[in-house]
Amino acid sequence: MFSKIVYFTLKFFVKNFFLEKALLALSMQKVRDSGKIALVTSRKLLNNIVTKPEQAKYRTINLENATIKKKITIKPGGMNVLIAAGFVRNEVEQTLVMSEKDVDVVWIQSVIDQAGVVVGKLS
Repeated sequence: MFSKIVYFTLKFFVKNFFLEKALLALSMQKVRDSGKIALVTSRKLLNNIVTKPEQAKYRTINLENATIKKKITIKPGGMNVLIAAGFVRNEVEQTLVMSEKDVDVVWIQSVIDQAGVVVGKLS
């Protein structure tokens, strides 16, 4: 029992640390509001999962999509926000995927909220 508690506590701190680093990197992208745009777009993608976690189309992001590349993934920290939220990179298919069983609505909402704080500071 104790080892499970330690595992989940460490997992939370690692995810939170990873998220904080990604948000910091994006907060420093101020040219043409690129960090803000990446965060706003990421928040929209994540909000779709929170509102409809059962829909696979919201849990898969095509990394070859020009808009996703331009607004999120080419920005330092952009893809890491999505990975911190729970996405896993599929190198073969060039996608980010979150399985339905791995959806943690509470954590994803926390990511959305923390990203919103950064967006507020960039506005």
